[in-house]
Amino acid sequence: MSEKTSAQHIVWYRNGQPLERHSSQLSIPSIASSDAGLYRCYVSNAFGGAFSPAVNVSVNYFHGFGDEPDSFFDRRVVLNSPINLRPPSLKIGGYMSNLHWAWFKDGQKLNSDDRRYFLSYSGELVVLRADDLAMGIYRVEVHRNLTPVFHARDYRVVAEPSSLPIEPSFDIIYRPRDVKVVIMNTNKGNPPTMATFECVPNLRNALETEIRWLLNSEQLSDSTGHVRFELGGQRLRILDVAQLLVGLAAHSVAIQCKVRIRTVDGAHWMDQADARLDILEKPRLLRPSLAPVVVEKREGDPLQLECHAERAWPRANFSWYFNDQKLENTGAERLVISNLSVNHFGAYQCEATNTAGTDIVPIWVVRHEDANHSTRKTPTFSTDRPTPSEDSQSPIIIQGPQNQSLLIGSKAQLPCQIAPGNDGLMAFWFINNEQIPSAGGDPFHRVFVDANGTMWINQVGPDNTGEYRCTARTTVGGGVERARQTAWLSIIEKPAMVQNVRAELTNSTGQERILVHWTPGFDGNSPVVKWSVEMRTKPTGQLTVFWSDWELAIELFSPAKLVASSDCCETFVENVRPAATAEFRVIAHNKFGVGKPSLPSQNVKMPQRPPTAVPTKVHASARSSQSVMVQWQPPEHGETNEESDIRGLVLIGTGPGFYENPGLGSKK
Repeated sequence: MSEKTSAQHIVWYRNGQPLERHSSQLSIPSIASSDAGLYRCYVSNAFGGAFSPAVNVSVNYFHGFGDEPDSFFDRRVVLNSPINLRPPSLKIGGYMSNLHWAWFKDGQKLNSDDRRYFLSYSGELVVLRADDLAMGIYRVEVHRNLTPVFHARDYRVVAEPSSLPIEPSFDIIYRPRDVKVVIMNTNKGNPPTMATFECVPNLRNALETEIRWLLNSEQLSDSTGHVRFELGGQRLRILDVAQLLVGLAAHSVAIQCKVRIRTVDGAHWMDQADARLDILEKPRLLRPSLAPVVVEKREGDPLQLECHAERAWPRANFSWYFNDQKLENTGAERLVISNLSVNHFGAYQCEATNTAGTDIVPIWVVRHEDANHSTRKTPTFSTDRPTPSEDSQSPIIIQGPQNQSLLIGSKAQLPCQIAPGNDGLMAFWFINNEQIPSAGGDPFHRVFVDANGTMWINQVGPDNTGEYRCTARTTVGGGVERARQTAWLSIIEKPAMVQNVRAELTNSTGQERILVHWTPGFDGNSPVVKWSVEMRTKPTGQLTVFWSDWELAIELFSPAKLVASSDCCETFVENVRPAATAEFRVIAHNKFGVGKPSLPSQNVKMPQRPPTAVPTKVHASARSSQSVMVQWQPPEHGETNEESDIRGLVLIGTGPGFYENPGLGSKK
């Protein structure tokens, strides 16, 4: 509370629920896992109240491995294929640092090497090739620092008896995963934010191997000191994400792993895998000062409060509070009350929230006759009426800027007309609290202010988005501000690139299909009206075959066709050719146009199916008394035989007088 006009009352909240605690400090003598959550206090007096910013309290605990079915630990694998053993889920809370994983095979501790095993940063064990030596009992243990074993579980790995060994293929068998980080302020004692990516190719029979890492198609080098390569380049450690991304105005960047291999027989092979590094940033609400905002109104006046986040990724969700009550259906960044009554005066708060954090600003709405002009502060929001001057009730700015949404490339006009009789005042403009020079707003002369105080912006672009403030100031005496009005300018453009496209094979309905999910990018200030999911394929295991052209897999015109998801968007893609490797990308559409295609998803390999077509024109002829030549035409590739690449044929012969099926063993 900025002024103690009456006794204050304090209430503490956890996860939105009040606690029976009313002191200025909250103390928990013995904390438990159930005490984790978002804490804030609410302070009120006779006039109103306000919430403090939320504080996230996490409680570190470890209760062993989670419950997994027996099939999770009993693995049947196809010979020559890679094996990926994931540790069980953890019953864990808070942030448990310094967790270390250890894997054992038949009692022997395993270490990463480039020919048989890879131990990932997250605790997974990758067996590069399932041969006879790979079968047996595996054990996983989790440690914290040098403490005794927390927990351990055994896995049994056996060969699938009904499957044929596959031909060893040269591809990336462990692909880098998407990483999300929250950049912390190192000036406040926080350590640099780190990120780890891993990329493991099948290196059997490899004579020469080169693994390169790229950021937005630019090769990374450890000479800068911001990154480090480990295990022959299979692991990339970004030591300081903030320093590495200096100068990149993006919240998401592409990380690529490119592998080149020359085998012992002289063959050359290349593959690449993509991942995303998402930088999360907590909202920061625009405010001209740290003091609470005070706005004066009379009963019957309309009220419009606006609240804008200067930076936030993912995009912030906005909530409005009146005293200690959360207001429903308030409309995102704007709160509108058409007719103020006596019950509407009090303390309002706007809160912006995303997965990285929260920010909250208070706004005091007081009756004009009760206002204390000596403590009034400049509002950070726009109202529907001009702000009165300090010494007159007549409006000084008779026509000010209004909120606008304009197409990119169009011309913007923002008026700031000062009422007649105020010859000593002049209009000054600000964007996001930075003054715009009257003689020219930018080096390319796209922004200028005319003699009437109106600001013109030619060919508006994304850089023109923001809060514009028109102020009436005196031309002498140090430029005292007498009135102001604000407005928000949004630029409508094509949607930005869709982020984090991922694909996974599912068979929940008994039929293999691929679930594609993604995170929307910036919508261009216009709602997305359609999503296009595109696909390209290539035969699995064939090194000399290139990807097909991108083709449309599915279009989604209605959000109702999307599968419900915490990060917005998922859909199923069916009828993908069996025994093919597929990858996907997503394109967003709004009313203004088509956005850029996303980066491709990771590869998804469809399982093989038995051929449905048979060889034709089978003909046998005797070549001698002990040999027969059998000739045939292979099955035609078409709709009936694209389920799998033919790997072999079985020739069955019978003697005279037997049925065609030799297993029957009876004569005609």
